[in-house]
Amino acid sequence: MHRTANGWSPPARASFDTDAVEFDPAFSQDSKHLYFDSDRAGGYGGTDVYVVDVDVTTNQFSAPRNVGPRVNSKGDEWAATPTPRGSLIFSSDGWGGEGKHDLFESDPQLKQAPRNLGREINGPEEDFDAALGPDGKTLVFSSGTMSDTETHVRLFRSQYTGKAWTAREELKLGCSDFVIGPAFATGRPNTLYYSAKCPDGLGRMDIREVELPKAAAPAQRCRGRQSLGCLRGGTFSGSPAVWSSGMVGLIRGRFLIRACVTASNPDASVINFGSLNAVPKNVMPKGIPNTWAAGTWT
Repeated sequence: MHRTANGWSPPARASFDTDAVEFDPAFSQDSKHLYFDSDRAGGYGGTDVYVVDVDVTTNQFSAPRNVGPRVNSKGDEWAATPTPRGSLIFSSDGWGGEGKHDLFESDPQLKQAPRNLGREINGPEEDFDAALGPDGKTLVFSSGTMSDTETHVRLFRSQYTGKAWTAREELKLGCSDFVIGPAFATGRPNTLYYSAKCPDGLGRMDIREVELPKAAAPAQRCRGRQSLGCLRGGTFSGSPAVWSSGMVGLIRGRFLIRACVTASNPDASVINFGSLNAVPKNVMPKGIPNTWAAGTWT
């Protein structure tokens, strides 16, 4: 189906579709390739990842081809999503990992085994249906339990800092305990589509859209020589301010302001000293009051 002047066209069967189990379609960011899963004959295991080329002028599809053994295993691979780097993020239970299905990244053109995205993302149950945002740094995926007796799957998000993925956070979207199939809208980076069974739905699972909540700030850490009493976060007694974007080292009643180590400021170091009630304005991190009442850290 495709957009028309009056909305969406009626659905029609794709030319590469067969009577096998086929699901999880995902376009590359340039729309020239479409990835999907299939258990058709001739694969490496149960469900494999396949790709077709797309003629963006005529919207015609090429014959499908298996992406090969750098992605597909003897197990089941689900929901491949292409990255700007040319690799694929996908779910698999055939490459080991933390749980049942884990999220991996692999470049089908390289002779390397897939890389597990790690414990910051993967848990002991099912992790799958990853969607990569237009910025290439926002990963939204489904995670939870799927069994004959229990189904509880929710959406989670992680941010790429340039070196690693941050610990996942639950998005708390959807109106049921089974939320799957996240996808970002082209040209609308904050709009997310997903599938869920909701009381006001039209069928078993409906596609819904929502504005993605603002991401939490990346985790921060102290850098350089260890300072006395280096603290992360905390509430300053006598003031409602909460230090959430910087580091403080208490030194004889004074505090040492440190820049935070983030992707945009990787070479942070000691900035300046300040007294408890007269912080120099030029060194205050964004969002922190210019002055604090005297008090102690708790």
